[in-house]
Amino acid sequence: MNISYTSRRIIMIMIVLAALISLGGAVFFHNGQAEDPILLAMHFSFGVLLTTCLNCVKIILLEKTAARVVELNDEARGKNFARMQYFFRFLLTIAVFLAAAFVPFIDLFGAIFGIFTMQLAMYVWRFTSPKEFAPVDEQPAQTASTGEFRVYDSHEDDDSGDVQK
Repeated sequence: MNISYTSRRIIMIMIVLAALISLGGAVFFHNGQAEDPILLAMHFSFGVLLTTCLNCVKIILLEKTAARVVELNDEARGKNFARMQYFFRFLLTIAVFLAAAFVPFIDLFGAIFGIFTMQLAMYVWRFTSPKEFAPVDEQPAQTASTGEFRVYDSHEDDDSGDVQK
């Protein structure tokens, strides 16, 4: 499977966050007054793991959907395809939450905590990669001949290639 560097990085961050959430759940259940805290922590971790896997699949599907919509070259077909894929990802989420609600060894609260790993991973990724999402006016471009950095003006509508010093 060929996915982008950004998707791989977000998935790695989600896995680390899921491990931290599972560890936090294990500590929470261990300090509680439950009869079998290890079993409860395992059920919580299964819920977090299930929804984190779902989020990984959703990121891959989202990337493939974006690539496919660009390839379609037809706005109406592209919109319909994107809507269909969105609905499919939504159905996957519903199926995972139904499984978490009815399967006894998957904790629903773990699934709820795990679904937020994607949002948390996006925030972590954004704050650890500020250069990738800086506005075009703020991204320095190094010229090969002089080695100096210049800022390209994105507000120019013409194709003259003017740069600001």
